[in-house]
Amino acid sequence: MKKTLLFLTLIFVQVLAFAQSKKAFPAWMDDAVFERKSSTAVSGPVDPETGLKTEFGTSVFRKKVHSKLPDFQKMRQKSIKSATESHISVDDKLKQLFEHKTDIEKNILNVSDETQKIPFLELLKNLESQIKYLESVKTASDTKKLK
Repeated sequence: MKKTLLFLTLIFVQVLAFAQSKKAFPAWMDDAVFERKSSTAVSGPVDPETGLKTEFGTSVFRKKVHSKLPDFQKMRQKSIKSATESHISVDDKLKQLFEHKTDIEKNILNVSDETQKIPFLELLKNLESQIKYLESVKTASDTKKLK
């Protein structure tokens, strides 16, 4: 019983000391003076050469802050160029696929083992499907031009 009473008083003293330390403010806080600047004073830009305030309409401010719009004519030219290149690239891609197909066919003829021919045959089948697709795209774009 005495031990619990002693223990409870010890805890109470520690809690009381902790609460007192939280309430006490440092001495420098009493000496501090808080001043509010008037909210009506508008601060403007400062000239870096002189360190003085400059007005919003002066040439120093205009030189440093200006927005530049993108060149829309160049953007149009790029989009037209990319559109024409994509149309031309279908023909070029077909030519590349046909060349690649002939190379694979030559490799198939040079290989004697049937198990080694299997990857070449799969690649050849894939190339033929790509060629058919690109030819259909090309004919569709050609028919649109005729209409």
